[in-house]
Amino acid sequence: MSDPEEVKLRKACRVYLVPGENRAWNIELDSKTPECVDALKEIKGNLGSESKKFLSVRLTGDPELKKVFDSE
Repeated sequence: MSDPEEVKLRKACRVYLVPGENRAWNIELDSKTPECVDALKEIKGNLGSESKKFLSVRLTGDPELKKVFDSE
């Protein structure tokens, strides 16, 4: 992820690393504002298929945000 994308995600969504049930850690997002959803869609568009899967399984929190990565 390039620096501008990282900054955009930080400004649009609060991101937390939390202990995971099946993995050492997961990513938890606490809001589904339009800015957060747009930032996730933009990031998804720049990831390869394996990276999308990796992020999708680690993304927790609001199910609507997880759908951004689950849909192709």
